[in-house]
Amino acid sequence: KEDVLTMRRRVVITGIGVVAPNGIGKDDFWEALVSGKSAITKITRFDVSSYPYQIAGEVKRFDPADFMTRKIAKRTALFAQFALAAARLAVWDCGLTPEMFCNLNAGVFLGDSIGGLDLLEEQVGIFHEKGIRRLSPFASVMFFSHAAASHVGIEFNIRGPAVTVSTGCPAGANAIRLAAEEIRRGNIDIAVVGGTDAPISPVMVAALSASGSLASNNGDPEKASRPFDRNRSGWVLSEGAGILVLEEFRHADSRSANLYGEVLGCSLTNDACGVYEIDRSGDGLYRSMKNALSEAHLIPEEIEYISAHAPSMVLTDQVEVLAIKRLFKEYAYRVPVSSIKSMIGQPLAATGIFQLIACLLGMRDRTLPPTINYEQPDPDCDLDCVPNKARGKTIRTALVNTHGYGGINCSVVVGKIA
Repeated sequence: KEDVLTMRRRVVITGIGVVAPNGIGKDDFWEALVSGKSAITKITRFDVSSYPYQIAGEVKRFDPADFMTRKIAKRTALFAQFALAAARLAVWDCGLTPEMFCNLNAGVFLGDSIGGLDLLEEQVGIFHEKGIRRLSPFASVMFFSHAAASHVGIEFNIRGPAVTVSTGCPAGANAIRLAAEEIRRGNIDIAVVGGTDAPISPVMVAALSASGSLASNNGDPEKASRPFDRNRSGWVLSEGAGILVLEEFRHADSRSANLYGEVLGCSLTNDACGVYEIDRSGDGLYRSMKNALSEAHLIPEEIEYISAHAPSMVLTDQVEVLAIKRLFKEYAYRVPVSSIKSMIGQPLAATGIFQLIACLLGMRDRTLPPTINYEQPDPDCDLDCVPNKARGKTIRTALVNTHGYGGINCSVVVGKIA
């Protein structure tokens, strides 16, 4: 196994940037997770008094001026603002400056689900109310999905590949897979990688309300997201951006960069059973996990923590547990499995990156983030879900699972560098 791994270019993580409902910056994000604090509140961005579902994980106290000029902020949709802010935090964290990227063989890979839907809704309203002459001349560029990757590429003068992945909730994790492969092939040496989404808008919340898939606990928002719990009623929409700096190991080592961990394996599969349905057998996620472990040259018993997708949906949580049991067999009952969505909700394309960041910081601090709101165990989800309180544990390897509408599954294996 060691010989196989040393023959390929290694991909390490050297920078972390977070703009999340529970904190801006990796330290605030991690402290809130370890403390078991929920970031779910009643929506404040617009009037939701007529909505059946009124809660979400909003990013609070975010000021674009902390990260970009007023001119850029004015011409940038919220999802791209989140990405720019998180990218700046990640690059600062890895010990580089935007100017240094001029001389690097770099790329940018970002996942995004819906682009600047908030701005699109605003412009549609202006068009119907005031006509075409009142539309922003920048609108058509501001809300397209690739805007975030474009802005990040411009900000850091990245001249290599600039890629947007749009596969729903697994998009950020998919971006990790693409970036790692480009680094391993020798096409680039460093990449700004992540996921961003800002879906908390009137039409989006209304559409998801109509779908009936959201959690309905308007009276007690902090208790709404409850993965693996018998009384879970649906998922909670949220937003934010998670960005990582990935580097080829020798490139990072040459500048004595801090190494959070290593990307050991990634896999992407499709259920192919329906846009709105999930494969109840769990075969797609099973194959995703199995292939990721195979690429990492690990066996199931070598995984020491699983960051579950587990969005607090009855069937989705059960199917993930079923897939874990199929692959890990008896060991499934001994490996800790928790869901940070109990605290931050479901931030669409940012979800896999937030989970991965939680794994990396957990490795650093020897701590597992909990699954909060776990009060009534679901007998079909009978794994060790690290209930309600963080747990001290040494972690050397971790597996991240993500799943999305359309049946997309993505799994990422990361390891601690000794």
